[in-house]
Amino acid sequence: MRELAGAGALEKQLDRLTEDTRALARVQSREASRLGAERAIADITFALAALGALFIILVDRAAIAPQHVPLAVTVAVAGLVPAAQIADLLRNAGTLRAAAERITEVLEHPPAVHATTRPPRPEPASELGLVFDRVGFAYGGGERVLDGFSMHIRPGETVALVGPSGSGKTTAARLALRMWDADAGGIRIDGTDLRDIPDEELRRVISTVPQSSPLQRGTIRSNIILGNPDAPDAAIHEAASATGMFDPHTNLPSGLDTPVGEHGTGISGGQRARVAIARALLNNPRVLVLDEPTASLDPDADTAIMDFLKQSKDCAVLLIAHRPDTIAMTNRIIRLGDLEHGAR
Repeated sequence: MRELAGAGALEKQLDRLTEDTRALARVQSREASRLGAERAIADITFALAALGALFIILVDRAAIAPQHVPLAVTVAVAGLVPAAQIADLLRNAGTLRAAAERITEVLEHPPAVHATTRPPRPEPASELGLVFDRVGFAYGGGERVLDGFSMHIRPGETVALVGPSGSGKTTAARLALRMWDADAGGIRIDGTDLRDIPDEELRRVISTVPQSSPLQRGTIRSNIILGNPDAPDAAIHEAASATGMFDPHTNLPSGLDTPVGEHGTGISGGQRARVAIARALLNNPRVLVLDEPTASLDPDADTAIMDFLKQSKDCAVLLIAHRPDTIAMTNRIIRLGDLEHGAR
């Protein structure tokens, strides 16, 4: 509401909403009339059939003893109930068929990437960490977002990927997570091509913290261990401590037992960011991809988390950030969008 009012678009949006509501009401009225008519016809047909059965019994009373007439009427009417149920199902056949078609469409939709069937082919140990080797990628056959992009982030390094909007920062992060496969070149973790790593293992060696981190209903603890429910308490506390979650100024008096509502309601944006980062750290990943994870944190918390990442000697960290202070704390900066081949 504030954004619409600030843009001077509130009245237009309200007019559009009113128009759409009226159109929906007209459609609902027509549907209600149609369904009412169908149900009335079905009820009338059911009543006529019951009266017909009763008429036959009364006409042919000689074949039925008087004391059996009520039972005969009950049996005749009960026999029509399945017919009425079939009529109800037929009325909903169109809706059920459409729903089934949508479900089938989703189930048959080809995956963006296919599970690996090739055995791992590790490269020399000199390629430890995350390697982009002349990577090219385009969405849907359009113009390439990345073209000949290469970089190597070694264990213990934190590298900031910066550039203007549309330069391919988020695309590079998603390719590292194998949400898509590169059109050209290759991406490797510790010398093994992502396409040779089974998905379950890939999710263990690489973790991500997206810019928006909605949480699930439960507690802070249940959200941290979401991907690793069997994690020991010591590891959970270490991951939480690394994000400054136990500091007094974080305003979490119940600590890990603090309740969390659906989508993270009940805690602040900074607290949600801390939970998301702790969840990623809990897996002790070989590669950590951070997409503006500390944007909602105060500078002190941002500095604490970056210092912790610098202490990790086994994890290669790819950071997408815009905050200059955060970028300045990284080991290297890679700029996209203003260099030959899209990146260097």
